[in-house]
Amino acid sequence: MLNLKKMSIMQRMWVLGSIAILGLLASGVTHQVMVTNLQAISQQDVVAGNQMEIIDGLAATIPEEYAALQKAIYRQSQKDGDIYKKLTRSNDEEIAHLLEEIHDKDTLEWARKTQDAMKRMDQEAFNLLAMREKIGWNEKLGLRGKMRDSVHAAERQLDVVKRDDLKVSMLMMRRHEKDFMLRMHSKYIDQQKKEMAHFDALLAAANLSNAMKNNVSQAMHSYMDDFLTYASLTVEMLNANNRVKKVYATDMDAALGGMDETFSKHITALDADYEDIMAGMPLYYWS
Repeated sequence: MLNLKKMSIMQRMWVLGSIAILGLLASGVTHQVMVTNLQAISQQDVVAGNQMEIIDGLAATIPEEYAALQKAIYRQSQKDGDIYKKLTRSNDEEIAHLLEEIHDKDTLEWARKTQDAMKRMDQEAFNLLAMREKIGWNEKLGLRGKMRDSVHAAERQLDVVKRDDLKVSMLMMRRHEKDFMLRMHSKYIDQQKKEMAHFDALLAAANLSNAMKNNVSQAMHSYMDDFLTYASLTVEMLNANNRVKKVYATDMDAALGGMDETFSKHITALDADYEDIMAGMPLYYWS
């Protein structure tokens, strides 16, 4: 142990000076470590801020994408179908970018689940839009257009025979058709089939020539076949859309919520690290 009392003044000054220099050097190294750590945390904050923008953006645009798809299906809106396609391409790109950039393992896992849910939604959705197009975006296109043509041909045949009972039955069928279009319920398909059988019975009992009966029957059954094809594909489309709804309401909702929650924890941890570094800075550093 050093005994300063036995040293000369010059020796004492040398020892104290050496201790002071060593203290300053140690303090300088400590400061450099703190500054380096602070810079690293700050850089992580910048990166995390960019990632947060993507996550917050997806939380807004994925519901917009889903809403556009539903409008395309139920409102028969081709414009909304195009909006859906644009949004899903953009969202797919943002999710892929997020997976490349994110380093927090918990958030990364939820981002992967988001991508998986999106892929399953997209697969069903593009099939849905293809069916919607085949059915027809309006009454002049697709199966709707074909059914419209056949029902007008049937109506012209009924105008020729001038039978009120057949016209009333035909109007009931048109009513079931419209009800199905509005409500998309399978019970109207059954009602349509029953009315077709009723029409056939009325036609068979009508005092008309065989040629006239054949013409009317062919026209009406052509309309009925077109309606059943249209209705069958519509039901198939609705079933596929129910699968999309399930993925969105369960897997996608959970993935977006999980990603937001875990990334918020990651941001909180970065903030805590920053505060620890700032609290550990020597007071004279700020003087």
